[in-house]
Amino acid sequence: MEKQDRPFAELLPELYQQDETLDAFLQVLECCHLDLEQWIEQMPETLYTSEAPPSFLGFLGSLVGLYNQWDQFSEKQMRALLPDAFWLHRWKGTRLALEFLLYRYLKLLCGYPVRFWITETHQKEAPSIEKGPPLITVHIVSVPQLESQRTRQRLEAAVRDFVPAAASCQVVYGEQGILGGAYLGYNTRL
Repeated sequence: MEKQDRPFAELLPELYQQDETLDAFLQVLECCHLDLEQWIEQMPETLYTSEAPPSFLGFLGSLVGLYNQWDQFSEKQMRALLPDAFWLHRWKGTRLALEFLLYRYLKLLCGYPVRFWITETHQKEAPSIEKGPPLITVHIVSVPQLESQRTRQRLEAAVRDFVPAAASCQVVYGEQGILGGAYLGYNTRL
């Protein structure tokens, strides 16, 4: 490494620039510093592309409100949801964000759109209070991919993350005949 390419060596007073031991020590530090500097410059491309390391996806998601502390999303699902996470984070706690997340997540999980709808009711907490916190119920048509208890727990954790903080929530699974209703779209019910 040439002296002119060494940022630390140039900062030393002239008296210490001739010390060979100090120079050898500085070369090690400068090499580490330059590697770190290069890694920091490449970080945006690494973080926000499909090249992000799997262990880093949870951190990236947490920056934009897509928490995965219960492992509700697999690596493939996190990679698919992260591009939408900025938008989702802005609308988190709204019905629109919950519907969008459910549509995307269920499609990723099952490989095709799964029908669902959301109902909201208010519970009375005390006689003097007319409306208590809302109870949000997500009704999902059962499909084979949603049969395992682990999958249902992961789905319910994702739903809890996207309902308003004061709301209670539940997820109800059922067959088309049990849930009934006529559908205009995948998440719209008459």
